[in-house]
Amino acid sequence: MVSSIMATKLNRLPVFLGTTNCHLYHYAGNNPVRYVDPDGRLLKDQFISSGIEMIGGATEACAGSYIGNVFSILHGMYNFIDGLIGVVLSIDDERWDGTTSMITRFVLKNTNIPTEVKDMIVLSVECLDIFISDIYSSNLSDVGKMGQLTGNLAKIWNSMNEIACNYAEVSSLGSNLEVVQNFILYMQSLKSIEIDNDE
Repeated sequence: MVSSIMATKLNRLPVFLGTTNCHLYHYAGNNPVRYVDPDGRLLKDQFISSGIEMIGGATEACAGSYIGNVFSILHGMYNFIDGLIGVVLSIDDERWDGTTSMITRFVLKNTNIPTEVKDMIVLSVECLDIFISDIYSSNLSDVGKMGQLTGNLAKIWNSMNEIACNYAEVSSLGSNLEVVQNFILYMQSLKSIEIDNDE
């Protein structure tokens, strides 16, 4: 319990340092059961996968620093920062499919390649990242390799999620199952486009 003297001193602090803003449930009007996400702008799937990417990146960077593997340190920091951006943007309802995907899309922007092929190239580059990081981090501990794999798989999931949301023409899908279903439907639509082109 806070003494009355301490409470008086805390109430005199500037607003941004006061007790209201420091309260754990301030974002939900002090009622986290009733107001889980008061403005409804949290992209939960992106928040979770980007958080997983952050954890994987931090694990890889720590394991890399333990053995002195500079590539693992840099790759882990890259995954951590990429995940952090995804978490922050998900809170403000902004899609983020990752730095690697954004760079790949930027490079392919002014080409005459169909959108479907561009999406597959982006996903392939994300998969290629797994193999490259595995080659250069062969001396990592098992924990470091799991962190690396976790971060990379989270990036691939974000790319799949982006493709599925674009296919469904929505900003966010309700569940992971919907992401998988829409991604499979997207892949099937590619197959039907390919068949039509052959005829």
